[in-house]
Amino acid sequence: MTLAGMVALTACTTTDEEHAPPPTLSLGSSTINATCDGGEYSMNYTIENPKKGASLDVSTQAEWITDIDWATEGVISFNIATNEANQPRTATMVVTYNQIEYPFTVNQDEYKVVYEAPYTYALSFGGGDFQIQLGPSNHLINYDLIPNSAYYTFNIFVDPNNLPTNPKCYDIPAGTYVIDPTNSGAVGTAYANETSFILLTDDNNETSTLYFSEGSIIIDDNGVKAEVITEDGVKHIVTGGKHIHDSNSTIDEDMNIEFSTETTQVTVTYNGDYYEYNYQGAKANYEIELLDMNNKVLVSLDLISDDDSLGANGIPSGSYPIYQPSYIDPFSGNATFPGSMYGLSYVYPSFAAYLNSDGLISGVSLFAGGEVIITANSDQTYTIEIVATNDMHDANTITATWRGAIEITDKTTPPDDNPSVPPIPPAPPLP
Repeated sequence: MTLAGMVALTACTTTDEEHAPPPTLSLGSSTINATCDGGEYSMNYTIENPKKGASLDVSTQAEWITDIDWATEGVISFNIATNEANQPRTATMVVTYNQIEYPFTVNQDEYKVVYEAPYTYALSFGGGDFQIQLGPSNHLINYDLIPNSAYYTFNIFVDPNNLPTNPKCYDIPAGTYVIDPTNSGAVGTAYANETSFILLTDDNNETSTLYFSEGSIIIDDNGVKAEVITEDGVKHIVTGGKHIHDSNSTIDEDMNIEFSTETTQVTVTYNGDYYEYNYQGAKANYEIELLDMNNKVLVSLDLISDDDSLGANGIPSGSYPIYQPSYIDPFSGNATFPGSMYGLSYVYPSFAAYLNSDGLISGVSLFAGGEVIITANSDQTYTIEIVATNDMHDANTITATWRGAIEITDKTTPPDDNPSVPPIPPAPPLP
């Protein structure tokens, strides 16, 4: 080969290397979003036109990102430590290849507690003042708590002109209720250090309370979502079901009760103006108990009437609608009231219950809707008909009928002089 040919060949080879495409690295994403718990994460990458002898390196100045490994081609793995701070944090990781830097961002959430409550229910204190409770069971706060569990309570204030009307279930009006550190009780707010807190229990069932200093409770068609911060700065995200109810019944099934005339014991007590609340003349309280030990069933009725002439009329005949008391109209006419609205220590609840072999209540269904019909018959007997629904959200039914003679004990007289009033002819129907 001539000298001229050799020169030409060398010149051609140099030109090919100079015009080869440069190597490039592409990251799978520009950002990694990590939870506050941290753990192992990875970033994928690809290299086009890799260059022989070019090296890859990954680095960061963040001390909370460790164990960076790129031994597996196409994958950069690393560990992120738990973020125990109450603020999110961000770091930059730099991938260097062929002396060119390819950065990406790592974001980590602040420390927070995330909890989805299996049970959500509400209690009313009247006038639009509601307490929402979210927890792992259908027990109220401070009652039969499950060890090592969390219970959340939020005291919110709803427009009193927009209260729930469903007697079986409180579907609280949609809205946002902001924690109010001044505890003003204004519509659209929630108490900060009165009743909004998380209640924790340990193995000894000891409780501790952490109050919320800021945040909001959002209620919409999806249910309840609270994003709140405790006094020590920890964020809590708590969600609950769509239906908010105060179901205290333990029997979640229909009850068709067949009372036996021979084995059913019926007691009737006249308590006078037991509630000391003469609203629309509702001043006569009758407590009726039907106990059938043969069929192991008990029904207790708490009747309110405007007819307090016990000696003349006995139990007034008519239909007694079953109400959960309205917060504006607590005793709206003649009605049977479930005790659960006020708590068992304040009123006699209206309920049906199953009994065990020892005669103790093994399950209860509290009345929340329907009616009780009392009929004073011409043969000096009474007929009691019950067509009720309980306070479960699906409103299980309770039906029962009984007929027989009764005696009434008047508890408005001194204890030593409680006379029994014999059955009397039918009284005029209720208006």
